[in-house]
Order: sequence, then C-alpha cells, then structure tokens
Amino acid sequence: MSSYVTKISGVTYRVSVNQAGESTYDPPLPESESSRMASNLKEVLDTRSFPGLDTETLFWAGRPTLAEQFKGDEKYLQMLCDGARKRGYNPKPTDVYMPSLARDNKGDPNAFISAADGVSKVKRVLEAKGVDAEGPGFKVRAARNDRDYLRDAKPLAEDLVQKISKEYIAKDPKCAAMKPSALREMVIEKHGGKPVE
Repeated sequence: MSSYVTKISGVTYRVSVNQAGESTYDPPLPESESSRMASNLKEVLDTRSFPGLDTETLFWAGRPTLAEQFKGDEKYLQMLCDGARKRGYNPKPTDVYMPSLARDNKGDPNAFISAADGVSKVKRVLEAKGVDAEGPGFKVRAARNDRDYLRDAKPLAEDLVQKISKEYIAKDPKCAAMKPSALREMVIEKHGGKPVE
C-alpha cells in the first residue's frame, strides 16, 4: 500500500492507495469533491484532453515572498507586519502580501496569504468583500451582484443634496421659496441615480 499527501480546496488529505488502485482519503473526502473529481476525470476521458489547469501550484507560481516583495522598502514591510501583529496575525517571511485584499494599508491580516492558507483564503476574503474575481487557480462569484447593490443604493448622497440645494437657492429665488422637502425631491429627481429594476 502506498500513500501520499495532497491539498484539495484548501484541505490537506493523506491518501492511501491499495493494491487494487483504490484510494482512501483521511479525513474522508466530501461527496461534493468526490463527484467533482469523478466528473473531471470523465471529461478528460471523453474529450481525450485535459482542461485548463486551475491549481494551487498555478496560483503560487511566480509570487514573491514578503522579503522579496519589499526588498528595498523594509520600513514599509515592518509597518505592515507591526499592524498585522497588533490585529492578531504574525506574518511569516514566506507569506505573500496581496494589497488588493486589504481593507486598509496598515497591516490588514486578510492581505497576508500563507502557503497553508493559499487560494481558499483568497476566495474567503473576496467573498466576504462581495467582490467577483478570477485569477490563476481560483474564480470567485460574489453572492451579491451589481444589480442588488444598485437597487439598495441611495439615489443621491445627502451632502450632495444639501450642496446642490444651496446652489439652486442662490441662483433662483423661486427655489428659495420652495418647501425644503419639495426642493430636496426636485434635486434628487434631476441629479440622482435612477432606480434599477
């Protein structure tokens, strides 16, 4: 019996293969992963070609570590690491910093990706941010789409309503005589976004 270790969707498995070629996963492989793997194998056999590679290895290919990323700017690297430590994460020299995942530039732990976290952490952070993204080794479709976002958006920010209302009052005496609520509705109607169906 032979065995090896593999990582599938961010989970590490020890796989034992018996004399008949049957594989046993520890921990047990979820049914969804098992059926996905069977479907992929069927596609390979049916088409006699491999689909595009979408792997953890492809995600990490060519990505520099923290030390390589910030060579020459150690002061900024130190500031990011100190910020991450204050928030409970201790960056390792082998981590990769992905600023596009950060909520700020002060050491957000979400932006530090370790080899152990890999693609699964990138996906989790993007999904939590509600961002659609695709890259080497991953694809994320956020649960919230643009139409939902626009449907919930205000037609015009309050500070803009106030600013534009003041401009109307200064230019036109009729606007100064209007009820504030009527002027507000007029400004939003003329300058605000239109509702999304």
